Amino acid sequence: EKIDFDRAKNQYLGLFRSWCLCYRMILDILPSGVKAETIKAEWLTTYLRAFRFHIRRATACAVIDSFGDENVKSAASDVGAAHDLGAQLDQSKLDSVVDSLCQRLFELRFTTSSDGNALSSTFYHLCSRHVEILSLHSTILRWHGSKDGGISDSSGNSVSSVSSTSSSCTEGSTLSQDSEAPPVPGGLQFAFIDVQSVLRSNQASLYISCEESILSFAEGYMEMKESGNLLVSDATTDSLSSIHGISKQFQDFALHFFRNNDDDSRSSGIQPSKSCAIEDCLAKLYDSHLRSVHIEAMKTTGTLLRHEPWQLSPIELNSGSRTADPTLRTYEAVADLLNSYIHRESPSREDMKGIEERSKMKGFGNREFRLGLKETEIQRVEKCADLKDLAGLQCDAFKTILESFVELKPCGQQSISLLTSSATSLVKWIGRLLMIARALPLLECDASSAMMTLFDLYVLTVFRYCAGNQVNEDVILFGRDTADYSPAGVSFSVEADTVSPTPSERRQLVKTQQFLEQSRKRISAMVNLDKFQSSSDGCPTSPRSKNVTIRSAMRLEREVAACCSCLFVSMLADVARSTLCGGALSKEPLWDDLKDLKSTLSMENRDGREQSLREYVCGLTAATPHLLTLSVRLAAAEVSFSKQVVFEVLCVRSFEEHVIQEQSNTYVFNLCERSAIIWGYLSSSMCLPPPILVFTWDQIVRVAFLILIEAFSKVSKCTTEGRSLMSMDLATLSHGLMPDTIMEEISDDYGHINPPPNACRTEMMMHVDTFVK
Repeated sequence: EKIDFDRAKNQYLGLFRSWCLCYRMILDILPSGVKAETIKAEWLTTYLRAFRFHIRRATACAVIDSFGDENVKSAASDVGAAHDLGAQLDQSKLDSVVDSLCQRLFELRFTTSSDGNALSSTFYHLCSRHVEILSLHSTILRWHGSKDGGISDSSGNSVSSVSSTSSSCTEGSTLSQDSEAPPVPGGLQFAFIDVQSVLRSNQASLYISCEESILSFAEGYMEMKESGNLLVSDATTDSLSSIHGISKQFQDFALHFFRNNDDDSRSSGIQPSKSCAIEDCLAKLYDSHLRSVHIEAMKTTGTLLRHEPWQLSPIELNSGSRTADPTLRTYEAVADLLNSYIHRESPSREDMKGIEERSKMKGFGNREFRLGLKETEIQRVEKCADLKDLAGLQCDAFKTILESFVELKPCGQQSISLLTSSATSLVKWIGRLLMIARALPLLECDASSAMMTLFDLYVLTVFRYCAGNQVNEDVILFGRDTADYSPAGVSFSVEADTVSPTPSERRQLVKTQQFLEQSRKRISAMVNLDKFQSSSDGCPTSPRSKNVTIRSAMRLEREVAACCSCLFVSMLADVARSTLCGGALSKEPLWDDLKDLKSTLSMENRDGREQSLREYVCGLTAATPHLLTLSVRLAAAEVSFSKQVVFEVLCVRSFEEHVIQEQSNTYVFNLCERSAIIWGYLSSSMCLPPPILVFTWDQIVRVAFLILIEAFSKVSKCTTEGRSLMSMDLATLSHGLMPDTIMEEISDDYGHINPPPNACRTEMMMHVDTFVK
């Protein structure tokens, strides 16, 4: 109901004059100077007590208001109970009773309701009521600045006045019908009393009371929801985004409230433009939401990875793209996939209402106060225009391997098969974290950290899945441990020893090594990667059975698919970084210690060296091609039973004898036979697209020659005739890996497949031949 301010002004000034005169007569025995100061102090106490009473009951009134919002779902029984408690609140004059009713309403609103809009609605009404209270205070000060705002004494002075407001004024109820203030008896004389200035100097205290009410509301909600049950829901992000906007409105209103009293606010220690009390308190609430989403994302992704079938799905490249660069077109497809999720999951929300609407409806001025309402929206990644500053476009190794996997279908459509079910789920969580980062700017740095741990989880899990254990990982990246390496025997890490890069090649892996070490450290307290390691998948170690080779080929197929999906994850990280416009903010994150997923994350002991998302993506992009290649080689070494081959070579005594052997050793024929069976299965299953199948075969051939180098290097004594026999075995291997020989070997079992490519057979034969000679 709109207030008649002319009548309210007259009533108010009349009440104040009466109170002032009565109090003057009570203090008649005091000197005039002491009397004036006593009147000011007593009136200030009465004024602030009345205002603080209504500030105290504002939370309860806000909860009741939220039950009337159309966008908040409430049970009919809860609405009735809220109205009953509201009736009791209207009759309450004691602070203790108001506090009790407020607690009951708080529990009624947030204990049973699962609607995320209830929180933002209540917060909106709470801030609106505080704006109304502060507006009333400003209006009263303006009244005392007018001609009618003083009391004249016989000396011609005026007694400046200010008043307490009753409950009916604050709530907008009907005012008294007295339209004129009672006259002042002319015989009363006392000194000038500047009550207006003393109340103006204490308006900072009123603002602090409102601010404390908001802080108490937020803290009370967090205590009630400390288990985090409602902090993971999809609607929570939108609700907290609304709260963030409302809090910014309240801080803007505080600037308006103190505009004409800058000196007083500074002297009281209040700087609304820089005040962080509300922001810091709400940051804890935002942090709880992000932490809950992050934990749920880690758990869900880890579970999917443990049960992942590793089947690749294609990503169709847009034929209408403005660029012919296949790498950029692939990035566009990834960006479209991420945007489609964000567009699908982003809730549609009505325009945010200003918190001054309630006070305007009551008739309060605030004409100079204008709110800049901006709807928070997630930035969409638009095609080529915003996809130029990508790490993948600057990394030649990444571009080369990505473009080699692009497939041209008979219809002319290009596609690339990199998607797995776990990767698709990862898009969902990354999209959700992006929405949180955009909706709650305070969390952008922490959301970036959460995304990094999700990418780490995926990439390190795939690496461990292919390597089998951390020892193999360290061997192929950091080299052999000379203390454990046996140059004359078969080591437990012989597969990793076989594909381990040479010292000169390892110099190119420095960035990959750094990335792996940082990623391990980042999630070491969150994830136990040993749960993902498995060396044989239950297969017998004997390679003599054809079924065993096929089962090993099936595992190789899954491992190759897992490795290739890391390319998609790397591009997803790059696009996410682009969406956040440069990665992590320069501010300190709200949390960074992820040691205990079930407890709050520490906000202390930070060293200020957090890795930005931009740096992370550059490291991931540079590391992915190397991790992909080395992981596939290691998987190929396992499926080729390199350990068995090395053992058989060490058992050949002909290398030590001075006898010329006319036929190659058996291990070479077995190795060629297994390679042919592997090609036959991989080609016939059609689970791997042709470009990835060609890449896999190239690594299988390369590994076959590397196995010979590893085996020959362990022969402690070799005669000239023995070296001749090694050359013969090498020639037999090279011939056995020729496309025609492979097809002849498997023609009976796989008669309708294409022959394998020549791959790197000639190159690797020359490499091994140089070693033998």
